[in-house]
Amino acid sequence: VTVNRDLLIKYINAITESEKKIPGFVGITEFPEPINSFTKGVMASDILTFFPLAQDKEEMSWGVTANLLLNREAIGCFRFQEHVFPISMASSE
Repeated sequence: VTVNRDLLIKYINAITESEKKIPGFVGITEFPEPINSFTKGVMASDILTFFPLAQDKEEMSWGVTANLLLNREAIGCFRFQEHVFPISMASSE
C-alpha cells in the first residue's frame, strides 16, 4: 500500500473549504495493475467496485473504510452499538 504524503493535508483542506458540517470524507483508493492470475481474478470479479467511486462522485452515502475520514462532531452521538445488531444463535446460548 502506498499512501500519498499529502493525504492528511488534502483532508484538512476539504474540511476547511466545506461550508457545511459534513459527517465525513471518502478518499480515493487505487490498486496496482494485476500481475498474475490471482490478481487478475480479483479484478475480474469486480469485488473492488467501490474503491474508485470517490474519483467521480461529489457525495457518497457509503465509503470504503480503507480511506475514510469521519467527523466526530458532525455525527454526534450516532455510533455503532451492540444492541443495534441482531443477536446470533451462538451468543444467545
